[in-house]
Amino acid sequence: MKICNTYLSNVEKILEWKRRVYEENRVQVVGGYFDGCAQAVTQVFYWNTVWDPYNNRVYTPVSRVWAYDYFGGYVVFEWDTFFNALLSSIEDIEISEANIKAIPSELTPRGVIPNVISVKEVSLDGSQPPVGAYIVWKIYKLNLDKSLLQWAYPRLKKHHEWRFSARDRNKDGLLEWGSDTIGRSQWRYTLQAAKFESGFDNSPMYDEVEFVREVNTMNLADVGLNSLYALNA
Repeated sequence: MKICNTYLSNVEKILEWKRRVYEENRVQVVGGYFDGCAQAVTQVFYWNTVWDPYNNRVYTPVSRVWAYDYFGGYVVFEWDTFFNALLSSIEDIEISEANIKAIPSELTPRGVIPNVISVKEVSLDGSQPPVGAYIVWKIYKLNLDKSLLQWAYPRLKKHHEWRFSARDRNKDGLLEWGSDTIGRSQWRYTLQAAKFESGFDNSPMYDEVEFVREVNTMNLADVGLNSLYALNA
């Protein structure tokens, strides 16, 4: 019992020391209009960072509640997880890189990084906005670790090439949001699925858009999509 108490006491001392070191060195905004903002952001992504037992990895879902209660154990959304990688990079590069790798590892043989990947659902019919290459580059500039670029580049390139082959069905050189006929998602091959691909699931800007079933896309060349695609290139 004495040995156990001594061990616990040492653990508590180590944890207290680690806490002090962290508090002294953490990213902070103190004072002014944005007082506490950086602390709030980091606390949120640490709270939501979990272990994915299905794929043996750490990652940050949009919500740990969604991951476990709604999607059966884990869930990765394409651009949401890239954004989580960017947020976590301000303080924890390891978590940031774990989030980066959670997404392109889900690349399908035809080049799609699905909108959503989970125990219950994989949206093979479409993706989400193309932000991955830009975010990987931003994170690389923080730590200059080329191994992340070497891992991500071929996967992101394949995904980049898929989008132009699948989302410029009227061949005017501009991209549209869309949804293909494959997969088992209840939304596939519908206007709503194309809206999901935009990342703005319920935005009124698509209320009057039509889904052209002959080409699997909206009848709209989206400025945001084309701008992000150019940036990603």
